[in-house]
Amino acid sequence: MTAKKATKDTVERILDAAANLFAVHGYAATTTKAIALEAGVNEVTLFRRFTNKAGVLRALGERIARREAERAGPSFTESEDARAVLFRLAELEIINASEDGGLALRLAFDARSVPEIAELLGEFIPSSFNELTAYLAKLQEAGE
Repeated sequence: MTAKKATKDTVERILDAAANLFAVHGYAATTTKAIALEAGVNEVTLFRRFTNKAGVLRALGERIARREAERAGPSFTESEDARAVLFRLAELEIINASEDGGLALRLAFDARSVPEIAELLGEFIPSSFNELTAYLAKLQEAGE
């Protein structure tokens, strides 16, 4: 196994462990020690890769956003009608919720009391909302 693959596997194990623990126990109640233990690494490895728990949260948010973008990217064509696109968006939301829903829901609740989560969600949610709003405005202008 190459060092690059081992690093990626380690990062993914840490992110998977964090996602699970954040979903079950919440961000505030999850320690870096617990994440490292669940991932099968020592805590120093976690700190080397992410600096701190907020770094793990940021990387987790980026991973969720990247996965959602990958799923949505090839899904739409300019020739699709508005109804087909809206149904496809609903399907994607269900897929996203089944993969990251527990975590996303927990983070949304925790955002009210944890500034790091509120900041992270403040970066990702508006861009998605703005893209959807722009798309719907375009459809409305076209009379759909």
